[in-house]
Amino acid sequence: MSAGRVHSRTAVRLAGWLFALLLLVALCFAGRAHAHAGSTASLRLAVQERAVDGEIALALRDLDLLLALDADGDGAIRWGELHAREVELRALVAAGLVLEADGAHCAAVGAGETADRPLAVDASDAGTDVIVPLAFRCPATPHALTLRYALLFDLDALHRALVRLDAHGRSQAAVLAPEARERRFALDLPGPAILPFHLIAEGARHVFGGADHVAFLVTLLLPAVLVRERRGWRPAPRFGAALRATLSIVTAFTLAHSLTLGLAALGVVRLPVRLVESTIAATVALAALHNLRAFLPGPAAGVAFGFGLVHGLGFASAFGTLELSAGDLVPALLGFNLGVELGQLAIVAVLLPLAFWLRGSWLYQRGVLAGGSLAIALVSAVWWLERIGLA
Repeated sequence: MSAGRVHSRTAVRLAGWLFALLLLVALCFAGRAHAHAGSTASLRLAVQERAVDGEIALALRDLDLLLALDADGDGAIRWGELHAREVELRALVAAGLVLEADGAHCAAVGAGETADRPLAVDASDAGTDVIVPLAFRCPATPHALTLRYALLFDLDALHRALVRLDAHGRSQAAVLAPEARERRFALDLPGPAILPFHLIAEGARHVFGGADHVAFLVTLLLPAVLVRERRGWRPAPRFGAALRATLSIVTAFTLAHSLTLGLAALGVVRLPVRLVESTIAATVALAALHNLRAFLPGPAAGVAFGFGLVHGLGFASAFGTLELSAGDLVPALLGFNLGVELGQLAIVAVLLPLAFWLRGSWLYQRGVLAGGSLAIALVSAVWWLERIGLA
């Protein structure tokens, strides 16, 4: 046996073990992560000459992290406990929100001046939100507004603030995150809403931040470099064929994800959050088990599309809270879903060449594909138990 062949086999083994190790580390992280579980605040603002009024909805559990609202420690937060901390709560929100009009500071109106708009509580299957009224007064009628947001980012790296700003008959949407805490809104732009390019970055972050989303995508990609036969797997003969199969899976998943995200954001489809999240976990488990023994009908792209319809609902409730019109929602969804597609393609660009190189090895077919799929199935089963309330 030549030295070159020995070195080649050694390189394949090392690369295979590295691939398996990376997958194991990712699964260990995913086992502690809760995809789509980051908290979300919904912020609405409306501009009327110098006045900017609105409200912010914050999850009660998040406010408890900030203010320790459960005074008697009985595990339940009552209205009296919340009301007793109202002054601190309003001060906390005021400190976490900064608004500027054309570079000049807009003063926050004190709680005493918004007494006609008290705190409110909104309970749903997704949890309980506390709605805090907001009011700002700017030095002059603004042509552009800059919003800075700093609530909860230090406690939750997955926290997001979804913003709707109404001005001059138009609505603009934005997503603020730890990496993007500031957003500028131009108020005098004529014509229809433009594509909010910052949502492209948020779509990509959604891919990498959602453990179940990544696990599902990886589960579908692992067998893309192989051809299933009655007795097992054989390596795909050409990289081009594996690439086409992979792109068809990613595109089908994105199309389905986009479809249900749009329908739910428009209010056409409404399902309980717990049902959606538990079903998402179930789709990951089913896809992983299908890699071990085929039982799902149709090609991989069809499976990706069918299950992607469920995954699209995982972020839809957040967009739905903004209640954007179709004309304003479409550009927001286009930007977000373009980011999702780019994020998925980035994963493909990293995984596919290495998987194709290793596809013929025992370590890939037994260790990475079979072992990885089994591990993903077990992790997603834990997610499912957590989301239906049994763990």
